[in-house]
Amino acid sequence: MKNLLPFLVLLIGISFANAQEFQKTDAYQASIHPIVNDKEHTLFNVSVVLNDRPETVVTNFRIMSPENIKMISIQSLKQPDLLDVEEIIRMELTYFEPQAYTISKYVLVKESGAYIDLPAIVNRKENYPKTETIYVFPNQALGQINKIITLEITYSDEVSIENIEVIKAFAWQDNFDTSHKVSALY
Repeated sequence: MKNLLPFLVLLIGISFANAQEFQKTDAYQASIHPIVNDKEHTLFNVSVVLNDRPETVVTNFRIMSPENIKMISIQSLKQPDLLDVEEIIRMELTYFEPQAYTISKYVLVKESGAYIDLPAIVNRKENYPKTETIYVFPNQALGQINKIITLEITYSDEVSIENIEVIKAFAWQDNFDTSHKVSALY
């Protein structure tokens, strides 16, 4: 049993060393357009499009006021070790209405060129301790083979993780049920 512990520590260390994280990408851009204009409200569509083919919409969602957007970032995770998926795109939009929250949209880019939206994750900044909900993919730290995992991470302060809880684990078999919405308060 004593010999097993160093082996497990080494195995965990190797999995963290080989883990990939999302990287900033210039292959995509966000665009914002009004879509509904009535007497009381105008909704706006936030779309992620290909830079070299702006007519190709990867994903989109609606917001009320584009002036309340603090930041939009688009990142990519290459070769996520999911069947027939070559890339995952993560778009994060930080928004204030009336309190701060971040909407995270994840899109699986299939080898065929098709796009699959995962359910959006909304993380609101409210009380302490801070919690954050994220997706974890097989090639990332804490990832599992052929699974997309939804984790809730609780922080004890700005950088220290207090707790990690698996909310859901989806077995990936080249499909995904997009009828779920994930939300977390922090």
